[in-house]
Amino acid sequence: MGYAHLHVHTEYSILRSSVRIEGLVKKAAELGMKSLAITDYGVMYGVIAFYKACKKYDIKPIIGCEIYVDDDNLILLAKDEEGYTNLKKMVSLSFVRGFRNGKPRISKDVLAQYSGGLIAISSDYNGEVCRKLMMNDRDGALKCALEYSKMFGKDNYYLEIFDHNRPEDKALIRQIMKLSGETGIPMVALNEIHYLNREDATAYNVLECIQTHKKIGDIPRTPDRLEHFVKSEEQMRQAFPYALEAVENTCAIADRCHVEIEFNKPKLPKYPIDNGMSSREYLEKLCAEGIKKRYKKVTKEVSERLEYELSVIDKMGFVDYFLVVWDFVNYARKKGIVVGDGRGSAAGSIVSYALGITNIDPIRYNLIFERFLNPERVSMPDIDIDFAHNRRDEVVRYVIDKYGAANVVQIVAFGTLASRAVIRDVVRVMDIGYEVGDEISHMLSDSYDLSLADSLKTNDELRGLYETDVTIRNLINISMELEGLIRHTTIHPAGVVICDEDAADIYPLALSNDGNVVIQCEKKEVEELGLLKIDFLSLRNLTIIDDTLKALEEEGIHVDLSTIDYHEKGVYAMISAGDTDGVFQLESRGMKMFMKNLKPSDFDQIVAGLALFRPGPMAFIPKYIEARNSGMVSYEHPMLEPILKDTYGCIVYQEQVMQIFRDFAGYSMGRSDMVRRIMAAKKTKELESERQNFVYGNATLGIKGCVVNGIDAKLANHIFDEMLDFASYAFNKSHAVAYSVISYKTAYLKYHYPVQFMSALLTSVMSSTTKVSEYISAFRRRGGKVLPPSVNEPARRFLPSGDNVRYALTAIKNVGDSVVDAIIAEYRQRPYKDFYDFLDRNISHGLNKKCVECLIKAGALDGLGVNRKQMIHNYERVMEDIQRRKKTEITGQISLFDFENGGESVSRQAAFAKVEEFSSDELLAMESEVLGIYVSAHPLDEFLPLIEKNVTHYSSDFYNDDGQNPISEKDKVIIGGFISKALHKVTRKGDDMAIITLEDYYGQIEVLVFQKTYKKVSQYIAENKKIFVVGNLKRDDTRSSIIAMDIIPFDSMPRIISIGFDDMQAFEKLYPEVEKHIYTQGGHDSVVAYLVKERAKKPLAKRVIISDEDMESLKKILGDERVVSAQTNCG
Repeated sequence: MGYAHLHVHTEYSILRSSVRIEGLVKKAAELGMKSLAITDYGVMYGVIAFYKACKKYDIKPIIGCEIYVDDDNLILLAKDEEGYTNLKKMVSLSFVRGFRNGKPRISKDVLAQYSGGLIAISSDYNGEVCRKLMMNDRDGALKCALEYSKMFGKDNYYLEIFDHNRPEDKALIRQIMKLSGETGIPMVALNEIHYLNREDATAYNVLECIQTHKKIGDIPRTPDRLEHFVKSEEQMRQAFPYALEAVENTCAIADRCHVEIEFNKPKLPKYPIDNGMSSREYLEKLCAEGIKKRYKKVTKEVSERLEYELSVIDKMGFVDYFLVVWDFVNYARKKGIVVGDGRGSAAGSIVSYALGITNIDPIRYNLIFERFLNPERVSMPDIDIDFAHNRRDEVVRYVIDKYGAANVVQIVAFGTLASRAVIRDVVRVMDIGYEVGDEISHMLSDSYDLSLADSLKTNDELRGLYETDVTIRNLINISMELEGLIRHTTIHPAGVVICDEDAADIYPLALSNDGNVVIQCEKKEVEELGLLKIDFLSLRNLTIIDDTLKALEEEGIHVDLSTIDYHEKGVYAMISAGDTDGVFQLESRGMKMFMKNLKPSDFDQIVAGLALFRPGPMAFIPKYIEARNSGMVSYEHPMLEPILKDTYGCIVYQEQVMQIFRDFAGYSMGRSDMVRRIMAAKKTKELESERQNFVYGNATLGIKGCVVNGIDAKLANHIFDEMLDFASYAFNKSHAVAYSVISYKTAYLKYHYPVQFMSALLTSVMSSTTKVSEYISAFRRRGGKVLPPSVNEPARRFLPSGDNVRYALTAIKNVGDSVVDAIIAEYRQRPYKDFYDFLDRNISHGLNKKCVECLIKAGALDGLGVNRKQMIHNYERVMEDIQRRKKTEITGQISLFDFENGGESVSRQAAFAKVEEFSSDELLAMESEVLGIYVSAHPLDEFLPLIEKNVTHYSSDFYNDDGQNPISEKDKVIIGGFISKALHKVTRKGDDMAIITLEDYYGQIEVLVFQKTYKKVSQYIAENKKIFVVGNLKRDDTRSSIIAMDIIPFDSMPRIISIGFDDMQAFEKLYPEVEKHIYTQGGHDSVVAYLVKERAKKPLAKRVIISDEDMESLKKILGDERVVSAQTNCG
């Protein structure tokens, strides 16, 4: 008795199942099932999660897959390790060699080759046997069944029977039963699972439409669509009373399947050594050589630290790991590829420092090795390496070439149906109307962690719609069922797996959309399988550093960043002034404010600043700054001073927590790291046990405890509580130090070489007009100037030009790389003399009319003897004449000499009609059209003081939110700029609203003006109108927007108008006349009356318009000195 589901699709059959693994296994356990299979379509993405969930619920996991054999489906289940290995191999081959028509496929030859250790089931309608039976090809079905039975062995091949309430099912079952009787091939009764419960069918149908790009009305509402849920044993027996043996065969099959997946056993590649040394000997040799280069004097402390680390690395079996990492980092450095100074806890290792993997001295910064590699907690080391973003792929290619393409793969990642995305998808499928999805999306929280259910609880407007509108309620209910399901695969941005054998023998492989081979499990699962995973990260800031140094070398200036002074007052003064645009980790708006308050004067304060400026520890920034400034730091116990003195009594780093456990209670560093992890995870039961260990000790674990060390139990408990508070957000000091080094290097270059640094910075963000605008504005504030592109100073990148920066030619729209290369090549022969010379020399290099027009509008042809309007009016004619002349020359009808001496075609000496240049506004508009930004000037230049005084944010802040200072939808924001586009529309409810594109110095932001606000401000919504917007941020999966609460034109800034009266008697006499001039509604001014004699004041009016005429009238009534206007800020 019993039943086991063996035909099960989970959400990893992407968009073809709504079954989540945890819910699936839990449901099976609730139904009393002892075994359960996973058989996703063509993939094994979910196997690890499925396996672990089954173990959690004490269910036997059966590992399988519904593979594609040519054009048909076949279910395969692994009986044993051989079968599991063969299944992984076939799934890999189906992607790597057999992917066609959107599916991973294998041939029958491959299937036969890897058929050992597997049980095969014929599958349902999509299986070859059923397909032939439905085509009335009974002989073909018989032949196929016998072929598979022979291939897998008679006891390892089953014919599936199923009943999904389709009209043809009963007849098909009879044919399969007859086939079974004739051949002796056993049957198994299955129910193909696509959703968990019967009531989930509707949401599944919507999911299927998302996958097929259909509308819900396009699919038939047939009974079979209600049957693909997890049925109980009783329901399956009721469905097949005539074939109970087939029902029971599910358990017979399950009993024969025994696969165990091994976790946390390292499977590291062996580093190849040619000189006969062992891996340990070679590592020791490299470290001995490196340590002499790192330290002028190798002290006892250095030697002992190195010896200790090497012994731990060897004992834990990670010697080859370090050699592998050293090798590719060494390759990168030799090839001139910039490598980061360190990242994460690896910077706490002196072995990493000696090998050149990091550039951080762990002894100088008191970094702890056990935070990186804990001898008491067996887990893979994690060394992540930053490379210059434009050369990262070279290093990956080197690793692939060294260890073999079959052994080096990338890691899959999954995109999910997030709240806004699922709303849009469901709206399309249900054919409700785009505006409904847009309306609801704008109501959702900007927190990516907040679900639709959470939004319903916290958003009154959304909840109101849900409760009163049936369509909205249905939309949201279905969306909540689908929210979070996998929508597509992608590639982990940095992770690379290096295996000691063919990766396909370890775990199945797949192909990404761009053809890269990826392992079919996520990053965390890769680590659990014991595989060597390295994050090859690309860091734009390293490219900026590299490009800056190269620009300096071109000018004959050599800068060695390994020898720079980390105590330069000028650099810290620049940082303290908040002048940190382009400075790594210090350029966000919030960080600039923090640096202004902190005013760091040494490197350690930068390190602490990076650690503190995050959600959580931000609350302790004032305490840190006050202690730093006052020097008044008190410690609850003298033993805390050496641990916390560098951070002025605040626990900032994880390493400090570890040191407190070691020094106060006698913990080993390994044990202290384990407790730090428990604290960060807030594991309550374990924490209470650890509290006792900390205070009173534990002889079994070798922990003395605070009391034995003479520390009062009450104080010990208090210190434990403080550590508990801090541990959840305390930062990894090794990482903070490593990244602070890059922060300082970029600050150093910016301070000493601002033009070269800005050129490199702008080049690094050339594809983002928002960032280019932001940095150009920052450069202007420092007195720098960015020049338009020029064909007589041509480059593919931004270029230093004296004290200025020259714009890149490749940043111009419609000007391709090949044309730019030709322009540069011609220029290198000789500069361009004039407009004609430029056209004449480049017209045969693919320079077309559209390209020339864009070059003119960008200002790239300025200085060639004619103005932009002359060029715009004449370039087509000149180009046609040049082309005609060149064609004539080719045919031999006229010589170049003849042409230069009076040919009839236009020559460079021919005068252009003299016309006045375009206006400044027209020139700026042209620049914006072809460059995406304003270069020579900006339409808002004259309003800069007004803008800086009033805004809280710029458009770039909403796209450049680094998470350090998140802008919440609860926060009021004020932005200012001009309206570049305005759309007035009517909503589905008939409400008036507007969608505005507001442009400021740094880019654009969408502003939504709903009816309540629209009624007040509609008169200000017009293109080119310069306004301030007061509102709240709304984030979307793809964009950010502002919900306007108010709009204030630049020329209608709020003022307080003070009008004075001698006394109350004068007020009563004059007020009736004054009143005529102060109550024109619809503005932003306020009026306050002052009584001089009584020294009293009284507000008279708010949100009124006081015109210039009204002001003059008031002055005539009261006197000039008695009418005073003072401008206030927005909001």
